[in-house]
Amino acid sequence: MKLNFVKNVTIVFVLILAGGSVLAQNEDGQIILEKSMELLNQGNIKAALSSLNYGIKESPNFVPLYLQRGIIMGMQGKFEDALSDFDKAIELDPGNADAYYSHGLANSKMGQSNEAIRDYSQTVKIDSNYAPAYYNRGLIYFGRLKYGVAVEDFQMAIKAQPEYTKAYYNLGLSFDALGNSDMAKLNYEMAINSDPSFSDAYYNLGILYYSKKDYEKGIDLFKKLLAYEPKNSTGYYNLAIGYEFIRDFLLARENFLKFIEFADSSNSEEIADLKSNKIPQLERKLDVAGIGY
Repeated sequence: MKLNFVKNVTIVFVLILAGGSVLAQNEDGQIILEKSMELLNQGNIKAALSSLNYGIKESPNFVPLYLQRGIIMGMQGKFEDALSDFDKAIELDPGNADAYYSHGLANSKMGQSNEAIRDYSQTVKIDSNYAPAYYNRGLIYFGRLKYGVAVEDFQMAIKAQPEYTKAYYNLGLSFDALGNSDMAKLNYEMAINSDPSFSDAYYNLGILYYSKKDYEKGIDLFKKLLAYEPKNSTGYYNLAIGYEFIRDFLLARENFLKFIEFADSSNSEEIADLKSNKIPQLERKLDVAGIGY
């Protein structure tokens, strides 16, 4: 059974609101910024961009307009245009952590990880409590198999933002990869404490307990996962494995059938094997024991 290395590498462009000190610099620019956000919330991206273009023409030194336009460009997958706007924001305000962070997100989406690391590093140099910058830099190091460095970044993200669920989860993954199952367990548990519906943490923690032959705890975790995600096919599969470990063949069969019910075409080989081999084997054991199904 493999660990479910779902790293949640979801790079999301977050709408940035200008801080109070910036607002005082340009009242007209702020009005346009707010109007563009209103249009964007209505789903009118074209009008939002038109508003921002007009605002930049009228208030060319108002940094939040460039940030907002760059974010919208990023949302549309136009990362070169996004980088251009973030470059301008940095030129106008070299101490703007949001600008460097957004620049890093765009570089990450373009696969330019070295440049993204540089941007995230500059972000935390400006603002040492910028948790998402540590987190995203940690994801890059994790992807490079530099688990020790990733651990440091995820820990810094948590220090800056103590309820950072995904940072706890990826810290657990990093310790798992380093072979430190105790610290992996602790951080998966912290992820669950932070967000009880975070299913990936239940999954990997359940697998960890199975690896220690603590099948009852593993089963309990997969049951909790399925309480939040009742159509999670891999949850049913691993729950069935747990029941098979403790020789509850009836519940093993039941959950393998649930896996088949919810699995998609990517699991065709597993489904075929279950139908032709595993489930008939379980049914023969149940027949011998005189247990109906």
